[in-house]
Amino acid sequence: MHDFVLHINNKSEILKILNLTINRILNRRQSKSDGQSEDIEFTVKYMENLCRQYCLQEINENDFKLHFSHLSSELQNCLVDTINSRRNEIEHYLISEINSRENPVLESFDWDVKWIFGNSQISSLKQQIATIVLNCYNSKQQEKQIIFELNEEKLDKLINVVEKSIIELE
Repeated sequence: MHDFVLHINNKSEILKILNLTINRILNRRQSKSDGQSEDIEFTVKYMENLCRQYCLQEINENDFKLHFSHLSSELQNCLVDTINSRRNEIEHYLISEINSRENPVLESFDWDVKWIFGNSQISSLKQQIATIVLNCYNSKQQEKQIIFELNEEKLDKLINVVEKSIIELE
């Protein structure tokens, strides 16, 4: 462990570094030029790794605390409580990060419906078309839009598949 971590015994400093760590995990990074020393940068990276392992259940609470055995039990519990208070947010982000390695992850979507009243071949054609826009991102946080159009029949099939998937997840 880095000497800087060993010398911190102040609750507010520990929490400041832990929150920097959690923000880094959640990809809300503050650049190093924001006045962070190399010691703090190293400490944040170290704690980020431990935080990820703890939230992904690669290490348990006791193993996590062992990495901070130089701190009082009160400070160790404070670290764990802080992580646990934001655990859902961290886990959600980590799951999305893992999923995005293989496939684009859906962040949001939009849709609209258009009526088509004829085309160049059939003037009496009346058809309803739904345009679906899926806003996704990949493992490099690059945004990607997937746009497609569906007629009413295909839209019904899509809705049925999504409803079945939701029921299976419950």
